[in-house]
Amino acid sequence: MMIEEDRANLAFVFIAPLQTGVEPWLAWRRWARKSGAGGAAGAVAYGQDTALVPSVRGTCPPDAGFLEQIRTAIIASRVNSGWLHRLPGESEGMRAAFDVASGGSLVAAECWLLASRRDGPAMVYAVELRATPSAAPFTQVEARAVFDDFAFGGRDTRHCAEALGMLHGAGVTPADAHIVRGATQLLTLLHGGSALSDGHFEIHILEEGDAQNHASRFETEAAILSYFHVGWGNTTAAGTNRPTLASLVPIAIAAQSAWFLMRELRADILDTDFDTSTHQIAPVSRALASLEGLRLQLHLWGSEIVAFRNALVPWQLEVYAAYLERWSMTESYKDLTHLVENSAQLFKSAADRFERRAQDRQANVLAVIAIIQIIGIAGSIAGYFQLAEIARLDVSEALHAGWFAWMVAAMPAMTAMTIIGLLVLFFRRK
Repeated sequence: MMIEEDRANLAFVFIAPLQTGVEPWLAWRRWARKSGAGGAAGAVAYGQDTALVPSVRGTCPPDAGFLEQIRTAIIASRVNSGWLHRLPGESEGMRAAFDVASGGSLVAAECWLLASRRDGPAMVYAVELRATPSAAPFTQVEARAVFDDFAFGGRDTRHCAEALGMLHGAGVTPADAHIVRGATQLLTLLHGGSALSDGHFEIHILEEGDAQNHASRFETEAAILSYFHVGWGNTTAAGTNRPTLASLVPIAIAAQSAWFLMRELRADILDTDFDTSTHQIAPVSRALASLEGLRLQLHLWGSEIVAFRNALVPWQLEVYAAYLERWSMTESYKDLTHLVENSAQLFKSAADRFERRAQDRQANVLAVIAIIQIIGIAGSIAGYFQLAEIARLDVSEALHAGWFAWMVAAMPAMTAMTIIGLLVLFFRRK
């Protein structure tokens, strides 16, 4: 198959979920589920009405550039709705970084912020290259080196002020948003035979010792993929149909976002100082409320993932299943939900302990009040007779009555026994 020199046949897509923390993610989920919640000005809604189909020919001109087809495929993926924002500053930075490194074969470079209702925000950097002799040797290793130098410059994280501003404009206000070097998937899309050089598949041999062609079961009329390999950080897809390749991007974004979110939530929980936080009522209350909210959202999120899978056509479901299997995502989700359940149970036990202590303190206070009241009753009886004496009332008849003598004799003993009983209960509670 011959490809014209001015036609792009190679696209690198870097999928980098934004790290914001557990509480901002919970706030994001609550905000996104509200009726009428929308994106900031200039955003493009995606995933609204159209189905995710094997081809985007119906919504994108067949001669459109690779990145335009990718963007259209994202917008057409109704199973994962949200808003797409173009980030001009990041886009220009990517263009400048790859313009020199690609030897003049760069066609376009774009950066989008995807504000997914389901998974939260993610950055997608995409680069499109021409099918020229200088472009063919440009491999994943070289592309990732250029991206890492642009995005991180020797650091482990990149704080995305431009994306954060977009989120604030949409009504979501996390304190920070950044991408992490070790949590960025590189999806390589190779279109046509002239782009399929051995250099584009060596990354799987170098990192995993395996470059086996996993695409044989995807060979259908609707989706012709001659090569598809889900790697740990590098996924490669090759075929002769660019719209089909483009429609893989929403699946890869969904898989990467889910994997990263589970990693972030797990790390946040494991970083909790359980020894300290379970011995103070305020941290216990905050942690328990957060874990209860997280437990609910994880169950909702899991159901939404199932809906996502059910909405995929059969060959795309196999693609997504390859991600789930290779990255052990089903097991990771189960482990995460168990971790949340166990952590919530631990803080619930701590909260119960604090509640019992509070109840004991309340009972002790009530016991002291009862003792004081009993003493007060005895004093009140004596006060009545003192008042009668002051008023010069004749109470001699009452004083000589048998019942009064019995009461005078029994009152001290009854008071003493009641006080002793309350004191015993007081100290037994402690």
